[in-house]
Amino acid sequence: LDLVFVFAVGQIVSVLDGELNLATFGRGLLLAWLTWWLWTQFAWLGTSIDLSERSRSQLLVLIAIPLTLLMAIAIPDAYGSTGLQFAGAYLVVNLLCLAIQGRGLWSDPKARAAWLQYGPIAAIAPLLLVIGAYFEGNARTGLWVVAAVINVFSALAAGRQNSEGS
Repeated sequence: LDLVFVFAVGQIVSVLDGELNLATFGRGLLLAWLTWWLWTQFAWLGTSIDLSERSRSQLLVLIAIPLTLLMAIAIPDAYGSTGLQFAGAYLVVNLLCLAIQGRGLWSDPKARAAWLQYGPIAAIAPLLLVIGAYFEGNARTGLWVVAAVINVFSALAAGRQNSEGS
């Protein structure tokens, strides 16, 4: 899975290839942020859920790998013809991560409370990516920026829940 994200970073570099201006840099940075955020979901998953035992979680992570690869392949033209492929794969992978996290943390009341603050908000962001894929130009970029901001807000909501529950 990490190698797929390494490939995705290479794909982001191809977005910056050619005419480099502020708009291109901003779009590349946004794709980098979204890709990094999705990778952090797996990093958090790997530290909070025991994936060493045979489980449905392992299967779901394995299913996520080719979907993440489809997302990475779409990156070079994500602001064009492959926007829906990028956003759709991102949505499914993100929802798989949220499902694995929720299932793995459900038995711990404190972790469950934090996930309940985080999960529903975090699920909105990839939905906005898909909606944004149906638009072009600045409208797509704007919706994707809002999705990135929602990702941050979801993490802050979970962190607030954790600090209040302590």
